[in-house]
Parts: sequence; structure tokens; C-alpha cells
Amino acid sequence: MIPDRLPPQNLDAEKGVIGGAILDNEVLHEIVPLLRPEHFYRDTHQILWRVIRDLYCLSKPIDSIIIEDELRRTGELAKAGGLDAILDALGSVPHSANSNYYAQIVLEKSIARDLVEYHNQGLRDCYSNNFTADELLSNAERGISALSQGQAGDIHDIKELVADSLTRYEARKQGEGFGLMTGISALDDKITGMKGGELVIVAARPSAGKTALALNILENVTTAGEPTAAFLTSLEMGAKSLSDRLITARAQIDGHQFRSATLDHKDESKVRRAAFELSGAPIYIDDRAPRNVDQITSTARRMKMSRNIGVVIVDYLTLVESGNSKGEDDRSRQEQIAKITRRLKNLATNLDVPVVLLSQLNRGVENREDKRPRMSDLRESGAIEQDADIVLLMYRPDYYDPMDRPGYVELNLAKNRNGPTGVIELFFRKDSGKFLPFSPETPPEGRDDHPF
Repeated sequence: MIPDRLPPQNLDAEKGVIGGAILDNEVLHEIVPLLRPEHFYRDTHQILWRVIRDLYCLSKPIDSIIIEDELRRTGELAKAGGLDAILDALGSVPHSANSNYYAQIVLEKSIARDLVEYHNQGLRDCYSNNFTADELLSNAERGISALSQGQAGDIHDIKELVADSLTRYEARKQGEGFGLMTGISALDDKITGMKGGELVIVAARPSAGKTALALNILENVTTAGEPTAAFLTSLEMGAKSLSDRLITARAQIDGHQFRSATLDHKDESKVRRAAFELSGAPIYIDDRAPRNVDQITSTARRMKMSRNIGVVIVDYLTLVESGNSKGEDDRSRQEQIAKITRRLKNLATNLDVPVVLLSQLNRGVENREDKRPRMSDLRESGAIEQDADIVLLMYRPDYYDPMDRPGYVELNLAKNRNGPTGVIELFFRKDSGKFLPFSPETPPEGRDDHPF
């Protein structure tokens, strides 16, 4: 804190905005959407601007007499400085030509004051000893992010929006402008790729293949076409194990033989080629555990700034802690899950990247004769379904009976906020962790036998 310094402000610019608006009501069309009363530093200016905005919104003419009358009606004339304050603002500018420029100055000073307050609050939090280092970092980053988001324009001309929609449509006709392709063609056809701001849920029973599917997606977006950087935070598996699985999936070789070093010469060549291809992929893995949602979002924001990541993968939801501060009353796990999914959805929106969140299905599916998962099987909270843009439910018959269509997978696109739903059939090579297109007629690539 700097106790001997006034907060950032420019009173002349504030008077220039008010005086310019009184001189020429037309400037308000540009300034009213930009400035709120709290953007002004002086209390009297806040009152005057609020009255001017209210009159503008009611389509009433605005001059010194009308403003004075409105202030008398609301009993705020004295608080606003009386008629002298109105005339002082009016006399501060000879014309309204610079009103927009003055408004920008007022807004910039307001942002500077907010930054000072956020830093002061950060200092108070640091000295309080009530927060962990991760919580302090997360609070600071959220504050800066909130300030940044608050400055983004939220009023759009439909003419510009329509033109942008057509431009994006034409780009898609040319095969451009889609989201990140998962590498599963039948899924990409339905969702047209994962897009910035989307929360994508991949749900399955334990050890059913959800991490393998996430790694297949990660491999594709970072190695196919124009590679996109990916950030994976894993609370279940170490980075070395994930690296092994990425190599065996890309090489399509037996993972057990790789781990036991019993590969033949042909498969060793595949492994070396896969390792070489993956070594150039922009993949970043964080395997620190336990991890709470504050730590995950904080790290993801830093990775976005330093590595420009295009997708975040979290493995998996049940292992994420909510990050409640010490001393807080314990909340139900349902409320904690709701907090986690909401924070991750906000992370996707703020970073403009898709966030892929792995989740377990509850045990209820085991008690049904038809064990195909439903949306209601999402574990612990309906907030998962509510916050998600895309929900993928995985069903493998051989998970329950090894002789029942081994390798066959139904990937149920149960929710797709912006497109169709439906079931996608895949083949899962469990030995390598690779998902392949399913065809009853043609054996999947890499296999000499056909399991069906």
C-alpha cells in the first residue's frame, strides 16, 4: 500500500464526460455502454452520471435544468453538489468533440484503481496467514481474470454478428474453422470438433478405458495437422506411466511387452518411431497429487500464458479436491462437485479452450440388467450434467463378460449442447490402449484375427 498517494483518477476528464453529454446528448450513444457510475472517482460525479444515464435510458432530453429537476425529485441535489456542480462540469468543456477520449481516460483510471485494490487485498491476504500459497495465487489470478473479462465488450451489433456467422460458415465449407478434432471421425462428425469454452465429460466405470480415450484425443490434437498444445493434469497416474501409454497407443503394440522389455524387433522399431513422433508434440503433463480445483485452474492459466495451450484434460473428477479454505464448514460432496465443475466450465470460457473432464459412473449401473450407462449414472452430482456441453458415456460389454464381443465399445454421445446425439461404435485394443473405427466386415488395423 502507498498511504500518501491518492488513488488513480482524473477529475477533469470526469467533468469533461458529464459536460460533453449535457452539451450534446448524441455522444451518449457511444459513452453510456462504456461507463457506469462506479467508474467515476468523485462521489458527486457518480451521482450526476447516474442521473444522466437514467434520463438517457428513458429517452428524455438532458440539460442542466432537467438534471437539476431530477436531482430535486430524488432528494440528491445537495449530495451531487447542487446546481454549481452541474454548471462547473458544463463549463469545463467548450464542446463535446473530445467526449469519447475523456470517457476512455475515466475508464482507464477506474481499472487502475481496481488493480490497486486487488493488489492491496492480496497483501492483506498474504499477511493474514489464512490461505495456502496455491489459494493466494488462485485468488490473484481470478481477480486479474475478472478485471480483464469485465472490460470485454458485451454489446454487439447484429449486423456484425450475422456477417461473422456467414464468414465462419464459409470457412467450414472449405474445411476450416472447426474445433479441435478428437481423431474419432464419427464423433467429430457430430460435434464438429471440441471448441473453446466447452466442458467435455468422458464418463465410464473404473478401468473401463476413459483415460485411454483421453490419451487418444490428446495424441491426435497434438500431432495431427496443425498441432495444438495440450495440458493434462492427472491425479491417478504418474507422468512416466502416461508417457508409456502414449507410446504404446501410438505404436499400437502390446503395453505389457513394452513394460517387460520383451518386444520383437519389428515392434521395437514401431516404438522408436512413435517415441520420435511424440517427442515433438506440445504435450505438458502435471502429475502432482493431491490437487484441488484452485491449483488446477491456476496452473492451466499459467500454461495458457506461457505455452498457449489449446486444450486442458483433467483425470479425473472424483480425485479433485474442491479447495475449501481451512476453517470453512464442510460441504456435502455434491456441493463440492458442483463447485469443481462450475470452476472448470469457467476456466474453459476464460481461456477459450475445451476442458475435457474424466468422471466415474456410479455403482447404480451395476445393478441393472442393461448396463449401458445413462446420464443419471454420472457420479455424485447433477451439476456435472448441467455444466457440461458434451457428455460421452462409455460402455464395453467385455468389461462385464470377457467373452461378450471383446474389444467392442459403445461411446454414447448423451449430451451435445450444439448438435446431435447418438451412439458411436468403436474398437478398443486393450493391449495397446488404442481406439479404432469399428467395422463388422473388416478386421481392425493391426489385428490378424476378427473378434466377432
